Amino acid sequence: MTVKTLQDGVEAVRCWDLDFIAENARHNRDEWLLLRSAAEGSESKTVLPAELKSGTVALWEGLDRIVDDSPVSDDEAQRIFYRHIDRVKCYLAMVFHRFLEGNSPRLQLYVNGIEAHKRILAWDPFLVNHSCTVKTPEEPITVNGHTVSVRGYILPHKNKLEKEEHQKASGPEGWNAQQGFYVYRNQRLLVSGSWLGLGRNHPWTKEEHYKLARIRVDIPNSMDQEWQIDVKKSIAIPPPVIRGYLLELAKEVRQIARSVFAHRGKYGSRPPRADIVRPWIPKIRRGRPVYLIDRKNPLVQEAIRVTGENKEVIDNLLKVIEETVPIQQIWLDTSEKPDSHMLPFEDKTKKEVRLIICCAYEALLTKGLAPEEAKDDLSRREEYAEYQDLIQSLE
Repeated sequence: MTVKTLQDGVEAVRCWDLDFIAENARHNRDEWLLLRSAAEGSESKTVLPAELKSGTVALWEGLDRIVDDSPVSDDEAQRIFYRHIDRVKCYLAMVFHRFLEGNSPRLQLYVNGIEAHKRILAWDPFLVNHSCTVKTPEEPITVNGHTVSVRGYILPHKNKLEKEEHQKASGPEGWNAQQGFYVYRNQRLLVSGSWLGLGRNHPWTKEEHYKLARIRVDIPNSMDQEWQIDVKKSIAIPPPVIRGYLLELAKEVRQIARSVFAHRGKYGSRPPRADIVRPWIPKIRRGRPVYLIDRKNPLVQEAIRVTGENKEVIDNLLKVIEETVPIQQIWLDTSEKPDSHMLPFEDKTKKEVRLIICCAYEALLTKGLAPEEAKDDLSRREEYAEYQDLIQSLE
């Protein structure tokens, strides 16, 4: 393997040649040496374009473990070789996709030449720009002074994708294998589709009806020890302090993904690309998870407004509710009967739900939102997810 790098007009070359090392061993020289030049006859393969101010070329030669000693004319050996190249391209497009994205990417990668058609294009595992992708809110979690950012994505059903889109979105390993968490360290992908050993009673496995669920987790390089990042940067294990939070988010994303899968892309009639807003906000306080009521919820803001000078009464009430969330009981009930919890307003009549939604709608209008803006706000709120028809009928 030969690597040539160029920085500010200065070139450096190093070559790791196993044949050279083996030859040294035959002469009883037990030295593992790096060469300062490419192998003889390979210099031309490491030439960088003259217009580049910086860049790197990596050259692999003598790949006997891939195609053994087959002649170049062997068709089967060629097919195997090109299959490996395709896998390398897919790997680069996936692992470094956040560096490769956009019109002015921070990084450009090419394989077997620098022609435009040999450039590696980013593979976006979350289809962030697709109108039918459902996204949960981006939620930062502070752990021991470090910030972990988490966001869930529910990809569109096959019916909402063109054939080429569906094929590309399946990823290097296929739809089922690519479900789960995607863990990034400084935007470089470490884990590409895993449930990280999470689950109730036993770890989740990858199942067909959850294949649309993908969750992005961003961690800084200052948390390598907490996440047990290995030298190869191919393994990440979430620390115990946030496993519970990741579990709850994954349950929500999996539930929505299952609904989209089962109903062929219909998740209520939520407007495309609308971010979900939840009434409860999970936080980490002193290393432990807590759940806070969203003070921006229109009904909460209206309650504070109408109490006027006595607004501290509402604030104190909210604090008491937050401090006494029956987490142990919820956990116990969920572990014993995972699917027993009721959906929001499940036992309420449509008339009762309409009264609640109308109250929230009026609160938003009082704040100065236009009717369509108020409806859009309500349509993104998790508690009203199944009542999009009521929201759109508001006048």
